[in-house]
Amino acid sequence: MIDLKRIILDILENHQGKDQAIKGKVLLYQINRILYPDVIGERKMREIIEIELPHVAFSTTNPAGYFLPANIGEVNKTVEHLESYIRGLAKRRRAILDKYPDARQGKLYGFHNG
Repeated sequence: MIDLKRIILDILENHQGKDQAIKGKVLLYQINRILYPDVIGERKMREIIEIELPHVAFSTTNPAGYFLPANIGEVNKTVEHLESYIRGLAKRRRAILDKYPDARQGKLYGFHNG
């Protein structure tokens, strides 16, 4: 059985610190070069990182990508980004439910299922 966690960690050993971040597509390409002829998709890679490798950080600013944090500041930046994203989703959810208050009870008048 192939240990995808180990493959990802082996690749990320060369990407310590935000300045050394590796783009998701490049990481996926490198994983699939090792797995060839088997391959995984981006969703599977993200699932492994999010669930099984919580110590892997990411950045959406330049350089964007995945990396192993070099210090606690890089960890905190990743957490701040996640919290900001969660707050944004919560605001969006609230705006939708404010527009359609009956949706809270599962009743959307004027809309049909299917």
